[in-house]
Formats: sequence, C-alpha cells, structure tokens
Amino acid sequence: MQVSSILTLTSEYALRAVVYLANHDGQRVSGTQIANEADVPRKYLSRILADLVRAGVLDSTRGKGGGFQLARKANEIPLFDILSPFEPVFGSRRPCPFGNKVCSDDTPCGGHDQWKAVRTAYETFLHQTRVSDVSGIGSAR
Repeated sequence: MQVSSILTLTSEYALRAVVYLANHDGQRVSGTQIANEADVPRKYLSRILADLVRAGVLDSTRGKGGGFQLARKANEIPLFDILSPFEPVFGSRRPCPFGNKVCSDDTPCGGHDQWKAVRTAYETFLHQTRVSDVSGIGSAR
C-alpha cells in the first residue's frame, strides 16, 4: 500500500507544497514555482495554499517579491496542522467509514472499536510528526 493512498489527493498536494517550502529555508516562493517543482496543478494548488494560510501553516505576501513561506519553523508544524483542513476524518462530525448512519462510542457499529484504534494511532502520528521529520532538513529549523 502506498502511503498516499490513505490521504485525499488534496492532502497529498498540501504536504508536497509544505515540504517544498520547508526545503527553501524561509525564502518566499511563488505559487507557480511551488506548483511546477512539487508537481501540483497550479489552479488546484492556489486553493490549497489559501487554505493553509487560513489555517496558520503558511504566510503569504502579494506583489513583487511576494510568495509563500512557512508561518513557523518546520520543527514546530505537526503534520496534523497541514492535513486537518482537508481530511474529513478529523472534523467534529466524523462519519462512520462503513456508512452506518448511527455509529458512536455510545452506539457503535461492528467495526467501530477497531476503526477508532486505527484513527487514534493515525492522529497520534500526525500530531507527533513534524514537517522537519519528513522534509529531509532535520530538526534544526
């Protein structure tokens, strides 16, 4: 199984863009450059970058010399912060992945407890893993 197969395409593109920016040492980078270098469709990326700015992951500046950069150091940004705007599984109204209309801790479906353990492990990984851990830059930044 490829890792990306558990993420939406939007989340994968968001990760690519943030890792690309982490590897550019605080430089402001244009959306076009990120799209070209991270192999993400430019129009699609512009919406993703705007969502990441709203989420506080990126800063942006308009005009000549403008672009995008990380809002915090790479070792201060957990993967959860990047993915949570795009992954419905992290929302407050988590749907049952098996399609059950009634499924909660109080009224669990047959797969609830097992799926909850998987989701909890996944969320723990995303909270504990930083951009610096996956970008190849180390934890110095």
